[in-house]
Amino acid sequence: MRNTARPLLPLALAALLLAAWVPSAAQGKPANQDDQKKVTAEFLDRMAESTSLRWNAEQLQQYSRFSGDDVLPRLLQVYDKPPAAFADNMRYLAASYLRARHDITTEQFAAQRQQPSESDLKALRKFVKRYYRSAPDVWGVYCAACILAIEDDADIALELLEIVGDKRAPAATRAALLCALEHGGFEHLRRALQLMLQEDFKAGGESAVIYEAICWSAARAYRPLHKVGQPVLDDWRPLFDRITALVDDKKALLGRSKREAALALQFCFGTKHPYQFPAMWKMLFDSGHDPLGDDDGATFASFMGLDVMGERIVFLIDASDSMLNPLSDADRDAIKNPVTGGRRKAGDDEYEIDWKRVHNRFDAAREHVKWTLSRLGKDKQVAVILFGDDAEPLPVTRSFVSASSGNARKIGAALDAIRPGRRPPTGRTPARTACCWARRTTTRRCWRRTAWARAVS
Repeated sequence: MRNTARPLLPLALAALLLAAWVPSAAQGKPANQDDQKKVTAEFLDRMAESTSLRWNAEQLQQYSRFSGDDVLPRLLQVYDKPPAAFADNMRYLAASYLRARHDITTEQFAAQRQQPSESDLKALRKFVKRYYRSAPDVWGVYCAACILAIEDDADIALELLEIVGDKRAPAATRAALLCALEHGGFEHLRRALQLMLQEDFKAGGESAVIYEAICWSAARAYRPLHKVGQPVLDDWRPLFDRITALVDDKKALLGRSKREAALALQFCFGTKHPYQFPAMWKMLFDSGHDPLGDDDGATFASFMGLDVMGERIVFLIDASDSMLNPLSDADRDAIKNPVTGGRRKAGDDEYEIDWKRVHNRFDAAREHVKWTLSRLGKDKQVAVILFGDDAEPLPVTRSFVSASSGNARKIGAALDAIRPGRRPPTGRTPARTACCWARRTTTRRCWRRTAWARAVS
């Protein structure tokens, strides 16, 4: 006969151990808040013995809701010395529950918010100074700074701004503190942003993080102050001029950061489009009006992520031999998701073209031009120029023509008619360079026009 008692022994021992290290379960529900707090504190003392992250989180959250000057120091103690088995998780949770206890900027926190005491504020200031140079502690520093910023205290704000200006701190931490400062209003923010914008920004890396954080902080700060029809306030104008000047600096920023700046300014001033041309924003700063505010949107388009503006638009298409190179998967992905426009979301047809017709670089350029033309209004004037060794306009656009649907079809047909052809025999020169775009003596292939080539040669 099999012995059935042996398998039950481990379960019995587990039950006894559970009763030993979960006092509240063994002793029943405490009679009052003080007893509950005492029981929970005892559990926190023995948190390292637990193997359940969920149980630890529930006990920590419960303790954060008790009142008393001893609660915040205890949460910070858990952050400083978390259980080894869940170190990163418990630090994140301790910071989050700390913010939930004292923050009012999130609706779910407001109902249970408790005013921090003087000793609480002192402990938080010490905490921020201790951890702000540690990149893994950016979330904890942010949560503590949010609580400090709400106090709207000049000395506290100065301490936080000094950290924001400290280049030894990680860029993510400096950006997070800018966001935290918004919790207490914007009185101390404008000058800090202007000083930060004097930094030497470089494309990508930490510079991009700082620049984008500055743009969004400035946008959220000025948005309540903006009034349609009134120029940007004199105190804020240098800040926004500097933001747009960096957008125009080709060496300072990557396309993603420029796009992020445009989105931030769109949020701030409520424009219809996130313009990527500084001239458009200068017009708004001067007048207070959206440059395209009276436009119905029908004549607004984009070309591979770039906003198409103005009344006269010229498309320059490279028709040199290199444009015949087949597209790799990486090339195709880059064209589908241009840096200037950011990655497309699933189902978004913002840059959708007929990819079955795209086999090389010229095909991609041609289809994008056709797509943009189909979305321009007839009030716009357009021209298409192809260049290789020489440059010539497309025959149907020898001068600017209206971007009407009829002209768009003619331009599309003319572009479709371009085919790759053989290099002319040695010593033979085409009647016109327009017959052979990108005419080179060292290549075997070049561009020639078919249906309309003879008519203009």
